Amino acid sequence: MYRSYDFNFDPEELSRKAGRAHTFGRPPRRLSRKPQWDWVLPHCDEQDSWLDQIRAVMVALSRETKWLVHGYERCGAADVKRPMKEMLREGLNHHDRIPHVMKSPPLSAWVRHIATNWRKLPEFVFFAPAQVPSSSNVFRSQVVSQAARSGDFGVWGSHVIEMPETMRTVFCSKFWPFAAKARKRGCPERIVTMADAVMMVSRSRIHKIPESDWNSILKLVDEPSETDNEQVLLYSWHLLLGQPAVMAHRTVSRH
Repeated sequence: MYRSYDFNFDPEELSRKAGRAHTFGRPPRRLSRKPQWDWVLPHCDEQDSWLDQIRAVMVALSRETKWLVHGYERCGAADVKRPMKEMLREGLNHHDRIPHVMKSPPLSAWVRHIATNWRKLPEFVFFAPAQVPSSSNVFRSQVVSQAARSGDFGVWGSHVIEMPETMRTVFCSKFWPFAAKARKRGCPERIVTMADAVMMVSRSRIHKIPESDWNSILKLVDEPSETDNEQVLLYSWHLLLGQPAVMAHRTVSRH
């Protein structure tokens, strides 16, 4: 565990506690605070050259913003050495290949990332599928900047899909109790979302669900046998994070 950097340390106090008699001729150099956006995706054997577009959009933002790409490897790619050029590209893209439960449902990567990093999430997290079209609007700096300024949630997908009625019972019994709106409303009759979606979610919106609840959700989708639960969560991810069951047009865009 790394000690978090203290931006406001007092060098004289540190010297005193260490039993030293240091003197400081000039003020210490302090790291500048910069915003950070992270991208999270599952990966098995899919082509991931589209990750280059994340680097392109992040460096094009008008405000200098740090970023990390967290790729949860479901088929062992994180445990083997890749060719040098591929590892160089991973470095340029700030891409970290993280070992994940073998053959686990793809969406479990999103939940595991939140459950593991709940206390240290950045300003925004982009939850992506294993493949995203390189031409997607989410890779246009003006588009994502406007989405971040306008609110704390955004989604880019290929087309509208509705949760099948056969899944609703499972959703209402297993996932709806964790939803941000569950304390005030009953389980919705219809749930509509976007297919192949990239979802931008703020830290504050994720934190509306307690860390313990995210760990409980993880138990529902983290094993290879939990594909049915994962499909239910795929349709209802936005609803879990406080969005309307049928999302407003202002939050929805096409790739």
